[in-house]
Amino acid sequence: MRRDEHSDRRRVRQYVSAVLDAAGDGDDWEDWEGETIQLYRIANDPAVRAVVARPGAVPAERLADFDTITAGILGERGRAFGRIFVEDGTFDLVPAARAQFVRRSETEGPIDRVTVRSARPMSATDIDGLRERTQRPGRRMIFYEEIDDTLKGGFVLRHGDWRRDFSVAARLEALKLALR
Repeated sequence: MRRDEHSDRRRVRQYVSAVLDAAGDGDDWEDWEGETIQLYRIANDPAVRAVVARPGAVPAERLADFDTITAGILGERGRAFGRIFVEDGTFDLVPAARAQFVRRSETEGPIDRVTVRSARPMSATDIDGLRERTQRPGRRMIFYEEIDDTLKGGFVLRHGDWRRDFSVAARLEALKLALR
């Protein structure tokens, strides 16, 4: 089958629609989030792409290679999703599928992705406290942590365009402005 940009976009849209339906039906959004992240990481590895998309290999060989590479890394869902790309010869579209999954799971699904940037890893209790204070009704928050050595303490929350700075530097700056 001939590939062009339009057919690639259509394929990605169809694949992601199926994943969104499955995630909604099974109410396992977080599991799909993890699987698509892992598949994305695997697909971005040049060595993996070279093996999985190598010219001259028959589809069965590419699938066997993919299964060998992903054993123990991807769950059954992620492997099934990845196998579709390998079978179709469109493994290079996995990053586009991940990007569309992120976008559509936030707009069509119940997911809110929040990045917490702090000087050191936060405890599960701290993350749960943040979730309780910031979660919107009917939504699910997935937290991603980033360690930032430039922060002396506190943390910075980011969700889309929304950003709240609870760092020590921000608090000191606010105190300085208040004392003027």
